Amino acid sequence: MNRHLAGLLWGAGFFLILSLALIAMWHRDWFGPLDQAAFAAAVGMRSAPLTAAMTAVTQLGGGIVLAPLGLLAAALLFVNGYRSQAAAVLIALLGSELLNEGLKHWFARPRPIGFNLIERPDSYSFPSGHAMVSPPFYAMLAHLLRGRLADKAWAVYITPAGVLLIVLIAASRVYLGVHYLSDVLTGLCLGAFWYCLVRYGLEAWGSRPRPQTVGPVTPAQTE
Repeated sequence: MNRHLAGLLWGAGFFLILSLALIAMWHRDWFGPLDQAAFAAAVGMRSAPLTAAMTAVTQLGGGIVLAPLGLLAAALLFVNGYRSQAAAVLIALLGSELLNEGLKHWFARPRPIGFNLIERPDSYSFPSGHAMVSPPFYAMLAHLLRGRLADKAWAVYITPAGVLLIVLIAASRVYLGVHYLSDVLTGLCLGAFWYCLVRYGLEAWGSRPRPQTVGPVTPAQTE
């Protein structure tokens, strides 16, 4: 195994351990003061322009945007011959969504009450779906896009832009009052874990040994 693949596995392990630690902290109710402090800070920052911006940003982490965007990205990759990359995009998106739904029903944490600026979702709160699904999806898109545009001078800004978008989506959930800070932090770590795992699978698949094609045997070769 090369260092790159090993690094992705180490990354997956690190974020998994961090996620488990955050889950344990939430289970012991150690996040209570921090969650309340985050809401207090968010309320103090609220303004009409910022609320409008955060409401728009948060849509980028919801299914109404991610589902069509994911299908479009996968379709474009597939028709251009990048089949494993198309599969990676779908696995990053659908896998994190399914894992998030399972964890939400497992922990069954109610949503915060009294802080929401938008309609309070009916689903459970922990971990945040927006914070968990956005990292593997947008990070995978950024990785693939940067690889295709490596010859462009501005390609170096793709990854930082992707990270900034992920952070803003996560922050918008607390600002809008539909998630606790602990929901968001745990979601981000679980999303990073899933991204490293899917990225490892993609890289390992791409670096696997290819079978050698053997041409037709000529009479001279049989003598």
